[in-house]
Amino acid sequence: MKASKKKPRLTRTDKSNKPDTISLDIIRKNTIQVLEKSTIIPFRWLRTCFRCFYCYEMFDKPETLKSHQTEHTVQDLHKTINNYCESLVTVDVSDISCKICFVKLDDIFELINHLVIYHELEFSNEIGINMAPIKLDDGAKCVFCSSVFKTFNHLILHMDRYHKGCFKSKCSICGKNFKSAKDFCGHVQKQFLEDNLKCSQCDLYLNYGVLRSHMREVHGMKYKCLSCYEFFPSHYKRSNHMADTHDRRKKIKCAHCSRSFIFRSILTRHIRENHLKEKNVVCEICGWRTFGKHELANHMARHDTVKRVRCPTCDKTFKTNKYMKKHYIKSHE
Repeated sequence: MKASKKKPRLTRTDKSNKPDTISLDIIRKNTIQVLEKSTIIPFRWLRTCFRCFYCYEMFDKPETLKSHQTEHTVQDLHKTINNYCESLVTVDVSDISCKICFVKLDDIFELINHLVIYHELEFSNEIGINMAPIKLDDGAKCVFCSSVFKTFNHLILHMDRYHKGCFKSKCSICGKNFKSAKDFCGHVQKQFLEDNLKCSQCDLYLNYGVLRSHMREVHGMKYKCLSCYEFFPSHYKRSNHMADTHDRRKKIKCAHCSRSFIFRSILTRHIRENHLKEKNVVCEICGWRTFGKHELANHMARHDTVKRVRCPTCDKTFKTNKYMKKHYIKSHE
C-alpha cells in the first residue's frame, strides 16, 4: 500500500508558536493518536544524555533508550501526554511504520497523510503536526536543513530556535504558502530574527535571540514563559505565571486552608509548617529544630566561620546565599 504524497495544509497557531489552552488539548489528542498508531518514538534530551519520555530514566545511547521505551504501555503514553505542557514533542523518526498495516513511510508528513487517508485518523490540521522529527540513527543531523552538529544538544537547540514552525505549510502571520518545509524554514527564520521585542526591565527593543541573552546576563532572568515573552528569575515564578496567566498548569489546593501551590513538595512543606507544626529536623550542634533540610542548611552556616558564597560582581564573600543576595540587591541592583 503506497502512502499519499499530498501533505496536509497546516497553520501556525500564533506568532510565538505557543498554543493556548484549547490548542494544547488538540495538540495532545493529535500526538497521542499518531504515537499510538506508528513506530515513531518520543524522547527527551537532558544536556548530555537521552531521557525516557515516560519515566525520565537516562541513557547514553539511542538504542538503549529505544529498547527501554518499549516497556511502557499505552496508558503511560496517555498519562504523560495529558500532563505535557510544551507545544512540541521531540520524536525519533529513524524508522517510520504504521502499526495498523505495517507499511513503511518516508517522513512524518507521509505518516500523517497515511493515517488520515487509509485509517481515518481524526487529525486536526489547523494546529499543525507539533512533533519535532529527529533521526537518532543518522547522527546529530537536522532533517529540515541538513545541518550537522557535534552533539544532539546543539541539534536540539537548533531545532528549537529555527524549525519549530517548519512543519506547517502556511504562515498565519502573512498568509503566504510554501511548497516545501525548507522554504518555509527560511521564511520563519527571517521573521524570527527580524522581530523586535521590548525588554520588560529596561525598555530596550531587541530581537528574540539577543533578548534571551540580555534577560539572562543583565537581569538574571533565564526562565522564559512557554506561552509569551515574559522572563522570570526562577522556575517556580515562571510556573506560577503559566498557571495564573495562561492556565497551562494546575495548582494543588491545600486540604486545610484556601492556599494553592504549583509543586507538591511545597504543598507538603506548607502543611508540615502551618498545619501539623512538625519540626523533625534537628541541628546536631545546638539542638535547634526546624521543618526541613533547606532551613537546616541555612542554620548550619551560623556554626561555620568560613564564608563560602561569593558575590558574582564584587567578589565579597558571605556565609549564606541569603546574605549574598541581600548584598547584591543593595549594592549592585
